[in-house]
Amino acid sequence: MKQIITYLKLVRAGNLLIIAATLYVLRIFIFDTYLSYCNYKPMIGNGLFFALVLAMMLIAAAGYIINDYFDQSIDGINKPEKQIVGTLVPSKHAQNLFYVLSGIGIFIFMIAAWKVSSINLAIIPAITAMMLWYYSFKYKRLFLWGNIVVAFLSAFIIIVYWLFEFFAMKHNALALVDCNRTFQTITQITFIYFGFAFIVSLIREIIKDVVDIEGDSSHARKTLPIVLGISKTKKILFALLSIFLASVVFLQIKLYLADSVWIVIYSIVMISIPIIYVFTKLLKAESKEDFSFISTLLKVIMVLGILFLIVFRYTLS
Repeated sequence: MKQIITYLKLVRAGNLLIIAATLYVLRIFIFDTYLSYCNYKPMIGNGLFFALVLAMMLIAAAGYIINDYFDQSIDGINKPEKQIVGTLVPSKHAQNLFYVLSGIGIFIFMIAAWKVSSINLAIIPAITAMMLWYYSFKYKRLFLWGNIVVAFLSAFIIIVYWLFEFFAMKHNALALVDCNRTFQTITQITFIYFGFAFIVSLIREIIKDVVDIEGDSSHARKTLPIVLGISKTKKILFALLSIFLASVVFLQIKLYLADSVWIVIYSIVMISIPIIYVFTKLLKAESKEDFSFISTLLKVIMVLGILFLIVFRYTLS
């Protein structure tokens, strides 16, 4: 049992569940709902969708493992009590596990791509796995690039599902005509959600760099807080949070003008107010524990963002 818990921590089981929840909420409450307006269901069947979600979870898990593999010496400084690779799990075993999980994920993606008659989609997981490996090996050492890469990959799972539905629909001429306008709406929602997920992930990655500044600086990494200092990094975080909050407010105004009052109320209480609270905590943040708490708050906001799609669906029905 202890070994199972160790491996669940290694692959960040909680984060994997968030990935699965995000995709299922997107499918059930956005794709399924809107396509029903033109008398269709999602182009990808339930079995294939489950396989697609599983593949994305496997590749994400592989990414977490290879990240810990390359960060062994740094984790020994930043979080020795939480270090798994090199202590509870042998380094070589972790490396092999990365290749196994990536390989299975890519194989499932190839089958899914073949099923929707767009084999080119199989390139996505291969590139993603390589980027995760290269991110852990190289990009994390480059100024800002590492943050952007991992934030993009974290949010990109939303676009991956959209791509599979899009290419599946392209091979169904009747559905493409009947659901053209509806799919445009789905596309707008998907990309708006991708944008929000990207910016929140980017903010979290920068905050995690602040938390890990001691270990990173000892290994000559050029993260934002090391290069610019914590004071200037906080200013950048304030700017990113301001952009995020302004985008949320803009969306709330649009929804209010569309008479979607309840979704506006939800988003104010569950998203806007927590963001403002993050502002206040960041203003006073000085210690490692302060920034860790802010990172946790942002993860909560991401979960509330998933619930937003559910509320959005029922308030517009």
